[in-house]
Amino acid sequence: MADLQALARSGSWLELLQHAEEVRPTERDDSWKSLLVSAASHSIEADRRADRNREELAVALQAFLDRYPALRESKDLASLRASVMVDGVDKCTADNSSFEPCMWFATAFPGDAVHGQAAGDVAVKHGHRVLALKLYRAAADLDARAVCQDDAALSAVAEVRSGNGDPARVADGEALHASCEKAKTHH
Repeated sequence: MADLQALARSGSWLELLQHAEEVRPTERDDSWKSLLVSAASHSIEADRRADRNREELAVALQAFLDRYPALRESKDLASLRASVMVDGVDKCTADNSSFEPCMWFATAFPGDAVHGQAAGDVAVKHGHRVLALKLYRAAADLDARAVCQDDAALSAVAEVRSGNGDPARVADGEALHASCEKAKTHH
């Protein structure tokens, strides 16, 4: 642990991450988690400043959290992850004419309605309404009132409710509509 703390003091974030597993699992306490969160946050921000491919960054961060699931509890890392995921959706949907390569974002997106809604808006901007509906639906499960006030989300719902879309898209649109209706009655 002392080695990791020394690496943190010197700002050697990548090296710290490379040596994180040298700490025995029984010694991975809150201090260890804090060091990893700090190292991951600093590394991600450095990659963002260096203009690393946003989709690659989102994939790398997802892999990191899959490797260390206990770190998902960090609010700072969760917020950063959500922001990186929005950037990843933007990059993926801008680079692909089909939504399929980007669909993993809909299932991997963190539990954050604000960023989920923002990711849906980005998907709409690039013409990926199928992905947008999935992102809006997931965000509405967390905070339907906010999502259901979003013009792009409401437009996507209206479009599929008018009969435009495949069955999966219609199901997402109907579920989102139901969430919005429920939110109206509980407001």
